[in-house]
Amino acid sequence: MLEERDRISADQEERELVERAKRDPEAFGRLYDFYVTPVYRYVYGRVGDRAHAEDVTADVFRRALESIGRFQWDEKPFSGWLFGIARRAVADHYRRAGRKVAGGPLFVDLPEKDIGEPFRDLDLWRAVDDLPEEQRQAVILRFCGDLSFRQIGRILGKSEDAAKMMLYRALKTLRKAVRGDDGTGEG
Repeated sequence: MLEERDRISADQEERELVERAKRDPEAFGRLYDFYVTPVYRYVYGRVGDRAHAEDVTADVFRRALESIGRFQWDEKPFSGWLFGIARRAVADHYRRAGRKVAGGPLFVDLPEKDIGEPFRDLDLWRAVDDLPEEQRQAVILRFCGDLSFRQIGRILGKSEDAAKMMLYRALKTLRKAVRGDDGTGEG
């Protein structure tokens, strides 16, 4: 019960901060401080280059600051709106570069319990890119954005349990694609 109360309190606090940020750039600075690391990690996981990731992340927050006045609380929370901007900024980065969106090097260090033995970067990113869109986003948000299942669910418009299941299925698919088995040792 205490956890539920804390979550509601945090949601209300974020809502108030977003409303203040519409009028006060200093309040937007607090949102920036809270979200810059997960957004940067998400972007870096997609572009795989620090300098480009920094540029794209800066672009994400510039776009967010410019359009926060139009942000409306509806089915998607602020984090979902912000990561939507990040997804579009990454796509724009690749469009400008004339390349297809690809992954970066972060997945090499996934914990063994989540995927299995360490994999060669390129093979894993190919497997991630082959996942259905929502599963791919869940993997990237979890391991690059370092977001909780609850946050992932909110961003993708799913429940926390649905986000967990989506990620479980994605990891099972990745295990099979990269190791050639289903993770049970019977593959």
